[in-house]
Amino acid sequence: MSTILKIPAIIVCALSATYFVVLNFSGENQNLTCKGTLVDNGSQTPETAYVVLTQYRWWVHLWSADSDGTLSMQTDKSGYFGFVPFIDRIGDGSLALYIFKNEVAGDSVGRFRVANGEFEIRLLDNLVFEGKCVNRMHA
Repeated sequence: MSTILKIPAIIVCALSATYFVVLNFSGENQNLTCKGTLVDNGSQTPETAYVVLTQYRWWVHLWSADSDGTLSMQTDKSGYFGFVPFIDRIGDGSLALYIFKNEVAGDSVGRFRVANGEFEIRLLDNLVFEGKCVNRMHA
């Protein structure tokens, strides 16, 4: 009887460990501080944005090939926020380019160039944040 119970227990433990790894280690975050401007119908206001760029690990593409990650951000003074659930990454490491895409239409709403820290995102039709980012771990 104990052998019969050991097999399901081992299966449950293995599935639990796999679920834990997938849930907690499927993405790698970059925490960025971006200093720049909010451009609203031509007028420019200095602003700081705090960005979390999550890059999915390779195994996420086994069940979801739509996106290479997500982006969430919030501005300091004006309190604008944004969430982009679809990101395409081109290249790797310091030469990576992230293109942020609209979830409905699929068109580009922004980009982040790792090499020079250049960041741009359209928050609303006439509101764009442009700036230079540094990793908060190294700021």
